[in-house]
Amino acid sequence: MFSKTLKLIFTQRKPLTPKLGMFFSAFGLVLVFLVYTALAYAETDTVPPIPRFPLVPKFDRLFEGFKLLTFLDPQSGDHILWSDFLVSAPRLLIAISSTSLVCVTLGVYMGLYDFLRRMFLPIMEVVEHIPANGMTVFFLALFRVTNPLFWGVVAFGICVGITKNVYLASKSVSDEHVFTAKTLGASSQEVTWYVVFPQIIPQIIEAVRQAIPPAIVFLLGTEWVVGSDGIGHRFMQLNRSGRTFMTFPYVMLLGLVGLFISYAFRKIQRISCPWHENDTPPDFVDRFLARMKNNIQTLLRGAHKKETT
Repeated sequence: MFSKTLKLIFTQRKPLTPKLGMFFSAFGLVLVFLVYTALAYAETDTVPPIPRFPLVPKFDRLFEGFKLLTFLDPQSGDHILWSDFLVSAPRLLIAISSTSLVCVTLGVYMGLYDFLRRMFLPIMEVVEHIPANGMTVFFLALFRVTNPLFWGVVAFGICVGITKNVYLASKSVSDEHVFTAKTLGASSQEVTWYVVFPQIIPQIIEAVRQAIPPAIVFLLGTEWVVGSDGIGHRFMQLNRSGRTFMTFPYVMLLGLVGLFISYAFRKIQRISCPWHENDTPPDFVDRFLARMKNNIQTLLRGAHKKETT
């Protein structure tokens, strides 16, 4: 029995049983807990002993940091986590939504028109290698320390990734569907938004989901450097005031928020595109083409009746 289990574990691309899967998931969490405990309680051989890794707080200090973040801060008199979230979240939401709208539209058309690909793809190759936070000085000269500054840095950092992913998805749509729709009389816009766009909705959702983590990093970095409020500015304050024991639980809370956002995007993808997870072709394109055929047949019947009369 043990030899069979061991063979199953070390067999490549062999799915584990549910019990073994739960065991290794729990084992990973326990391993992280043990490593954190070892780092937090490691001390030097001095009198009195000094923490070897002072930035990794012990569990009592970790609990104190969580308490200060989630409840009223006695020094500032406000709810740290909530007040910072109300500042940074709208900035992130506006930047990602507006950038996604523009980049998705551009990516879809780049996959259909070669002149757009040749026009924008070389520019993206250059922009892709420019650090987004390095553009803070440029946006600071344009907007000063206002919300457009943070929107611009985030948009600059994620625009190329979203556009490229959508462009590749749009380019991968079968030529047969495009040419069939045009043969049946569909206009260029109908081909774009009724044939190509519905087929790449899962890739669009995935492209936006992948852009959220770097967008958070760009926003926090900009708030750290030039911001006067927000989560990044709070990190800078905690680092300067010596309350680093609050930074670690703050990062953990941000990780949980990011995990929830990622789960929400996957749920939206699963609900809106159930055919994508099952790896089955969607039928909405066939329905659109069938509707175009019916329209042509209706027009032909109408023309035939006029000729007979």
